[in-house]
Amino acid sequence: MLTTVNLDTEQVADRLRISDAPGTKRRHLADLSRPVRIVEGGLLLGDLEVVFRDQTLDAVIVVAPDSRGVGLLNRRRYNSALTGRLGYGRAVHIRRPIGEIADWEPLVLAPQTSVADAAARAMARGGQRRYDQILVADKQWSVADFGDVVDALIAALSARSHQDQLTGIPTRGAALEELQRRCDRARRGKARIALILIKINGLRHINAAHGQRGGDAIIQAVSRQLLAHRLPGQEIARVSGATFAITVTLPETDELRIAATVEHISRQFLATLSAAPKDIPAHVWPTFLAGTAWNDHRTRDADGLMQVAFDRLRSTIPLR
Repeated sequence: MLTTVNLDTEQVADRLRISDAPGTKRRHLADLSRPVRIVEGGLLLGDLEVVFRDQTLDAVIVVAPDSRGVGLLNRRRYNSALTGRLGYGRAVHIRRPIGEIADWEPLVLAPQTSVADAAARAMARGGQRRYDQILVADKQWSVADFGDVVDALIAALSARSHQDQLTGIPTRGAALEELQRRCDRARRGKARIALILIKINGLRHINAAHGQRGGDAIIQAVSRQLLAHRLPGQEIARVSGATFAITVTLPETDELRIAATVEHISRQFLATLSAAPKDIPAHVWPTFLAGTAWNDHRTRDADGLMQVAFDRLRSTIPLR
């Protein structure tokens, strides 16, 4: 007879090695897990057949008769037992308790474990077991599929390559992709693409005087200031440790007007950074450098615009 068991994780937590990973900004197992059915280890293998008729169910948690441990029985292990080495598994094993074929050493992790840590621990297991479900020990048991963990890890790594971890704005790679898209569109229509670089002057001295946290606070404050004053269609990114980029699409115009317009936008952003925000002491607030570039008949792609803007940035003097 098939019965469902209500099992509190506290009953077995002291007998399981549960790994707690420090919290990160990435997703955790709790975000990927789903409820799981719990059955008694004395249940016969044949009685479990009705459970696995549900194609959406890939695993069950198996409780030891003394309730001192939990195991995992997934569809792969279940099908393997019924098939057997010579194809007579059903006849041989149909009357066996499921506790005899369950995995009593499943990977059990805490809900706050990061997807990176969960994926690494799963891959450290040998053979096919690395692809088994991960048990998540919370107030109520749940499971996370290995495939979902890997997908979440890939998504997190992709986001990390496009989103600056300190400020949350796009990275250099993301900025170059966006800049190139704008350049491609400009070739098909009439538009000018401008790139403005703003560099924090003397960030190394700030780090030396106030530590890494002090420098990070400045970088985050600059990011917030730039985001607060950008206009629709303007893209803000962090393209190096101390340098931010503003990408702007402008109407088609001649060289004199584009130069004046880009210079005006550049000075507007510098003006927004002229005064320290309330949470930063005025004597710590740095000066800033600016360098600009725009597309023309010689510079038509993202790499070219970035190179010109950095060259002009290096030739500037500190400005408030």
